[in-house]
Amino acid sequence: MLYKQVAELIRAKKIDKFVGVGEALLGHQQYFDIAQQYFYADTATLLQQLKVLNFKDETILIKGSRSFEFEQVSRALAQKAHETVMEINLNSLLNNLNFYKSKLKPGVKVMAMVKAFSYGSGTFEVANMLQYNKVDYLAVAYIDEGVALRQAGINLPIKVLNPEASAFDKLTEYKLEPVIYSFGLLDDFVSYASAQGIAGYPVHLKIDTGMHRLGFENYEIETLCDMLEVNRYVRVQSVFSHLVASESPEHDEFTKKQIRRFEKAFKEIERTLGYKVIKHICNTAGIIRWPSAHYDMVRLGIGLYGIDLVGIRG
Repeated sequence: MLYKQVAELIRAKKIDKFVGVGEALLGHQQYFDIAQQYFYADTATLLQQLKVLNFKDETILIKGSRSFEFEQVSRALAQKAHETVMEINLNSLLNNLNFYKSKLKPGVKVMAMVKAFSYGSGTFEVANMLQYNKVDYLAVAYIDEGVALRQAGINLPIKVLNPEASAFDKLTEYKLEPVIYSFGLLDDFVSYASAQGIAGYPVHLKIDTGMHRLGFENYEIETLCDMLEVNRYVRVQSVFSHLVASESPEHDEFTKKQIRRFEKAFKEIERTLGYKVIKHICNTAGIIRWPSAHYDMVRLGIGLYGIDLVGIRG
């Protein structure tokens, strides 16, 4: 059903050329009725066949799970080295940080997003500035990003948004804190912690309140609480969710619904745990438009780098 829906979307958008990588797509290629369609079992096979694809004067979106290592494809498609230099003014970043801090009540923590090489701005340099200016948390996408920060001397708490079971050893070695967004991932981490004799390891629970990307949904919270109640291997550091359209007044009713779902979820989780956790749901736009939902911490992302969809920063 999923691949039929994907195929229908691609047809509706009139995509001229489709390249599918992975056994799952390869096994469902019959649904993709597109003139130019190519399917490969893995990235290595795709790289061998790049010349056959004959890319020319085209815009190419490369998207896939970490395991496919699509950075190899992007490197192969890069035809020339550019001498463009991007200068990052750390004082401007600090001004942005202080601006958003000024919108918070005393005691509200700040988590700064430094995933994807700090959105291209230089991970260590930005993280070092944030550490010096006493940001409370950093967030990265993958374990290897967190490891690089630790090796560079960053000692702030670091949350990993997409932890991989194959690298749990690095995660615990470098004291990184995983986001747990599914029962499967929770089982994997508890099994690892049990085998290593680890108890009370800090984790962050992601709640799906409407974005429908990752996270525990409303109907799963009771089961999640049952699992946490008897679990000594993890300690919940924070519970969080993500607002889909915090910057859009036309979607304010949906945002309110997300906030209500989030409150219901974290209250049930705290009752089960018997202790308070850090609660956070606001992104950059949420900091400005939803002060009542700042809770214990906010997540500052693109606003740190000078972009705010609300339109008050430039």
